[in-house]
Amino acid sequence: MSTDKILIIGGGIAGPVLAIFLKLKGYNPIIYDRLDGVFDVGNSLLIQPNGTRILAQIPGLLDKLPASTVDNFKSISTLVEGKEEIMVDMGSQVPTGMSKQVSLAMKPVIRAQFLRTTVQYALDLGVEIKWGHKLSRIEQGEIDDPVRVFFENGASDVGAFVVGCDGLNSNTRKEIFGPVKADYTGLTQTSGISPAPSELGESYSWTQWYGNGTHMLMFRPSKELAVWAITRREPESREDWKTVDDINEANAIKAELTKKWTHGLPRKLIDSAGRILKHGCYDRPALETWHKGRVTLLGDAAHPTSPHIGQGANQAFEDAHELVRSLVVNNPDRANFSAATLEKALSEYEKTRIPRSAEMVVRARKGGESLVVEGFEACSERNEAIKVQWSDARTRLENFRKRIGEAPVDLMSL
Repeated sequence: MSTDKILIIGGGIAGPVLAIFLKLKGYNPIIYDRLDGVFDVGNSLLIQPNGTRILAQIPGLLDKLPASTVDNFKSISTLVEGKEEIMVDMGSQVPTGMSKQVSLAMKPVIRAQFLRTTVQYALDLGVEIKWGHKLSRIEQGEIDDPVRVFFENGASDVGAFVVGCDGLNSNTRKEIFGPVKADYTGLTQTSGISPAPSELGESYSWTQWYGNGTHMLMFRPSKELAVWAITRREPESREDWKTVDDINEANAIKAELTKKWTHGLPRKLIDSAGRILKHGCYDRPALETWHKGRVTLLGDAAHPTSPHIGQGANQAFEDAHELVRSLVVNNPDRANFSAATLEKALSEYEKTRIPRSAEMVVRARKGGESLVVEGFEACSERNEAIKVQWSDARTRLENFRKRIGEAPVDLMSL
C-alpha cells in the first residue's frame, strides 16, 4: 500500500509551521497531537530574526500574529540593594547595525496566540489536525513500505514518513532511539504575565535585571502586557510548562521571588502577575543522526535546549524550513517517497541542521551559566563582562550573526 501522507506527531509550536510549509509546497501533511485542542500552555516566545525571516516566507502569517516589535535593549544591575545601575541602554538603536543585517525585527508573542494563529492558518490551507492522539508505537516494515503509527486511543495511520515534533519528552524519539534521560541544567525558570506598568510608557524594551544568584528578563508582547521570567539555581523541577493552579502555591512562589527582587519594576511585575509558571531547564546531548528509516525528528524532539538565548522555537523554525527545502530539492514530483529518495532528503536535512542546533544548545547552556552567578565579586565580574560586550559594536554584531545564522533560501521560489 502506497501513500503520500506525511504524519506529523505534535501540534505545538513546530508542527503547524512544518505542516504549513509542506502544504504550500504541494505535500499532504496531517498533524496528530496528544492534547484535545489548543490550550493556553506556556507564556510567550520571542521570535528572533532568524525565525522571523523564515515565518515571513509564509504569505501573510506575520500580519496575522498578534506580536509586538522590540524597540530597545536594556541591562540593569541590582547587585547593590535598593540601587539600579543601567549597564546597557540601546535606545532606539535595536540593536546597532543588526537591523541592516537581518531586515527583520524581534517579535515577542504570547505562546497560545502564536499557536492559535498557526493552527488556524494550517486549517485554512486544508491541513487535517487530529487532537487527542498520543503516540504509543511506530512500526516500520520492508524498506519501501509505508510507516505505521499507533495511538493510545486505539487509532492508527500509515504515512510515507513520520516527523516527530513532540517536544522534550518526545515519544517519537523514544520509539526510534530508545529512552534517554534529559539533562537538568541546574537552573529553573519562573515566569508570569503581568499588566504592563505605567513606568514603561511606550517602550517595547527587552529588559534584563542582573542580581546576586538570580536574573530577570522582561519583554512586552502588547501594549497592555509584560512577560517576565526569572532564572535561579534550584533543585530539579519538571519541565512541563504547566501553570501553578493552586493560589497558595503561587503566592508562596511570589513571596520567595520577592526576597531577591525587593523593589522597582521587578517587584511590581511579580506582585501583579495573574498566573505563575515554573519549570526546570533541560537539554540533551546531540544526536549523531535524527532519522531512522522513515522517521525523523524536528525541534525539541531532536535538540531540546535551555531557554537562555531564546532559540528553542527559532531553531525549530529553521528545522522546518530546511526539511521542506531538502524534500523539495530531492523529491520534486512530491510523490516519489522511495527509501533512496527519502534517505537522501533526510540525510541532507540533518547534515545541515545537527551542527547548527548543537551549537545553539551549547550556547544556551553557557548563557544560563553566565546569567546566574553567586557572590558580590562574581556578579561584579559578570556585570563588567556585559558592559564590555555591549560597548563593542563589532563583537556585538558578530555574536548576533552567529545566533541568527545565514539568510534562508526562499522556499516559495523553489
